[in-house]
Amino acid sequence: MNKDEALEILRSLSDLFPAYSLTKAKAKNLLPVFEKMDYERVKQNLYAYALEHTYPPTIADIAAFPPEKDDYMDKIKKWQKEAAKVTPEQKEAFLEQFQRLVKEKSQS
Repeated sequence: MNKDEALEILRSLSDLFPAYSLTKAKAKNLLPVFEKMDYERVKQNLYAYALEHTYPPTIADIAAFPPEKDDYMDKIKKWQKEAAKVTPEQKEAFLEQFQRLVKEKSQS
């Protein structure tokens, strides 16, 4: 989330929970924390929390971080493209070397 969105979350906290005192120092400390989070999900968590509680939430109660990028499938596709370039002769040579290595290691 950007700085303006983080400030909106802090204002919403003050609006929804009058007992929540928002000082400049508190806002200065919380802005970098909120900027690492996902705005829409934090907002949803805040409003869901407000529906069930009359006291202000902790940051952990409303925190929502963006999902980490999963590049596993990209790596698989890259490996498949690289494997498609390997000739049948290279594959056969590799298989023979692999079988020889397995045989040697199993005898030791």
